[in-house]
Amino acid sequence: MHGILGEASPTGAVDFYLYESNICSTSHLPDLEKMGLKGHWTKISVPCLNLEKAWREHFGDTRCHVLKVDIEGSELNFLHAEQSFLGHVDSILLEWHKWRVSLDDLKAFLSAHHFTFVKTLEETGQMGTALFIRRDMSRM
Repeated sequence: MHGILGEASPTGAVDFYLYESNICSTSHLPDLEKMGLKGHWTKISVPCLNLEKAWREHFGDTRCHVLKVDIEGSELNFLHAEQSFLGHVDSILLEWHKWRVSLDDLKAFLSAHHFTFVKTLEETGQMGTALFIRRDMSRM
Protein backbone atom coordinates (compact mmCIF):
# COMPACT_ATOMS: atom_id res chain seq x y z
CA MET A 1 0.00 0.00 0.00
CA HIS A 2 1.09 3.54 -0.61
CA GLY A 3 -0.71 6.82 -0.28
CA ILE A 4 -1.54 9.40 2.33
CA LEU A 5 -3.51 8.97 5.52
CA GLY A 6 -5.45 11.70 7.24
CA GLU A 7 -6.42 13.56 4.10
CA ALA A 8 -9.62 13.41 2.12
CA SER A 9 -10.46 14.47 -1.39
CA PRO A 10 -13.51 14.08 -3.63
CA THR A 11 -11.19 12.57 -6.27
CA GLY A 12 -9.63 10.09 -3.83
CA ALA A 13 -6.16 11.58 -4.37
CA VAL A 14 -4.18 14.55 -3.03
CA ASP A 15 -1.00 16.41 -3.86
CA PHE A 16 2.20 15.29 -2.19
CA TYR A 17 5.61 16.97 -2.40
CA LEU A 18 8.75 14.84 -2.73
CA TYR A 19 12.01 16.40 -1.61
CA GLU A 20 15.23 15.47 -3.36
CA SER A 21 16.76 13.94 -0.23
CA ASN A 22 15.39 11.26 2.07
CA ILE A 23 13.93 13.86 4.47
CA CYS A 24 11.05 16.31 4.46
CA SER A 25 8.70 14.90 1.81
CA THR A 26 5.28 16.16 2.89
CA SER A 27 1.67 16.89 2.01
CA HIS A 28 2.11 20.57 2.97
CA LEU A 29 5.15 22.55 1.93
CA PRO A 30 6.95 24.14 4.89
CA ASP A 31 8.39 27.64 5.01
CA LEU A 32 11.36 26.73 2.84
CA GLU A 33 13.43 29.80 3.69
CA LYS A 34 12.92 29.42 7.44
CA MET A 35 13.93 25.77 7.30
CA GLY A 36 16.83 26.36 4.92
CA LEU A 37 15.56 23.82 2.38
CA LYS A 38 17.12 24.79 -0.94
CA GLY A 39 16.67 21.48 -2.77
CA HIS A 40 14.23 20.49 -5.50
CA TRP A 41 10.60 19.53 -4.78
CA THR A 42 8.44 17.40 -7.10
CA LYS A 43 4.65 17.52 -6.77
CA ILE A 44 2.90 14.18 -7.32
CA SER A 45 -0.63 12.88 -6.77
CA VAL A 46 -1.14 10.06 -4.25
CA PRO A 47 -4.23 8.07 -3.23
CA CYS A 48 -6.03 8.84 0.05
CA LEU A 49 -6.08 5.87 2.41
CA ASN A 50 -8.18 5.03 5.46
CA LEU A 51 -6.04 3.32 8.10
CA GLU A 52 -8.89 1.76 10.04
CA LYS A 53 -10.35 0.17 6.89
CA ALA A 54 -6.94 -1.11 5.76
CA TRP A 55 -6.14 -2.43 9.25
CA ARG A 56 -9.42 -4.35 9.48
CA GLU A 57 -8.92 -5.84 5.99
CA HIS A 58 -5.48 -7.17 6.98
CA PHE A 59 -5.78 -7.84 10.73
CA GLY A 60 -9.47 -7.96 11.62
CA ASP A 61 -10.12 -6.97 15.24
CA THR A 62 -6.49 -7.41 16.38
CA ARG A 63 -5.28 -4.44 18.42
CA CYS A 64 -2.50 -2.19 17.21
CA HIS A 65 0.02 -2.41 20.05
CA VAL A 66 2.38 0.30 18.75
CA LEU A 67 1.46 2.90 16.14
CA LYS A 68 4.50 4.74 14.75
CA VAL A 69 3.59 8.13 13.29
CA ASP A 70 6.32 9.71 11.15
CA ILE A 71 4.49 11.69 8.50
CA GLU A 72 6.43 14.91 8.01
CA GLY A 73 4.04 17.56 9.28
CA SER A 74 0.67 15.87 8.81
CA GLU A 75 0.48 14.49 12.36
CA LEU A 76 -2.62 16.36 13.51
CA ASN A 77 -4.43 15.92 10.17
CA PHE A 78 -3.85 12.17 10.48
CA LEU A 79 -5.04 11.99 14.09
CA HIS A 80 -8.20 13.96 13.30
CA ALA A 81 -9.01 11.78 10.28
CA GLU A 82 -8.28 8.48 12.07
CA GLN A 83 -9.99 9.15 15.43
CA SER A 84 -11.99 5.93 15.28
CA PHE A 85 -8.82 3.89 14.69
CA LEU A 86 -7.20 5.35 17.82
CA GLY A 87 -9.60 3.24 19.88
CA HIS A 88 -7.70 0.15 18.63
CA VAL A 89 -4.26 1.54 19.53
CA ASP A 90 -2.36 0.84 22.78
CA SER A 91 0.63 3.17 22.37
CA ILE A 92 1.85 5.81 19.91
CA LEU A 93 5.43 6.68 19.04
CA LEU A 94 5.03 10.02 17.30
CA GLU A 95 7.46 12.31 15.50
CA TRP A 96 6.07 15.85 15.34
CA HIS A 97 7.20 18.76 13.21
CA LYS A 98 7.13 22.13 14.93
CA TRP A 99 6.47 24.04 11.71
CA ARG A 100 3.03 22.36 11.59
CA VAL A 101 2.02 21.39 15.14
CA SER A 102 3.12 21.86 18.74
CA LEU A 103 3.65 19.10 21.26
CA ASP A 104 1.05 20.80 23.49
CA ASP A 105 -1.56 20.53 20.70
CA LEU A 106 -0.75 16.84 20.27
CA LYS A 107 -0.90 16.22 24.03
CA ALA A 108 -4.32 17.91 24.24
CA PHE A 109 -5.73 15.96 21.30
CA LEU A 110 -4.39 12.60 22.43
CA SER A 111 -5.43 13.19 26.05
CA ALA A 112 -9.00 13.70 24.83
CA HIS A 113 -8.67 10.28 23.15
CA HIS A 114 -7.51 8.50 26.33
CA PHE A 115 -3.74 8.69 25.83
CA THR A 116 -1.20 9.82 28.41
CA PHE A 117 2.03 11.55 27.42
CA VAL A 118 4.92 9.41 28.71
CA LYS A 119 7.99 11.36 27.63
CA THR A 120 9.82 13.19 24.89
CA LEU A 121 12.44 10.82 23.55
CA GLU A 122 14.26 13.34 21.37
CA GLU A 123 13.78 16.99 20.44
CA THR A 124 15.51 19.47 18.13
CA GLY A 125 14.63 22.99 17.05
CA GLN A 126 12.41 21.68 14.26
CA MET A 127 10.98 18.36 15.44
CA GLY A 128 10.71 15.86 18.24
CA THR A 129 9.70 12.30 19.07
CA ALA A 130 7.31 11.49 21.90
CA LEU A 131 5.73 8.41 23.43
CA PHE A 132 2.05 8.20 24.41
CA ILE A 133 0.27 5.24 26.02
CA ARG A 134 -3.43 4.48 26.37
CA ARG A 135 -4.48 5.41 29.92
CA ASP A 136 -6.13 2.07 30.68
CA MET A 137 -2.94 0.29 29.49
CA SER A 138 -0.78 2.14 32.03
CA ARG A 139 -2.46 0.16 34.84
CA MET A 140 -1.45 -3.20 33.38
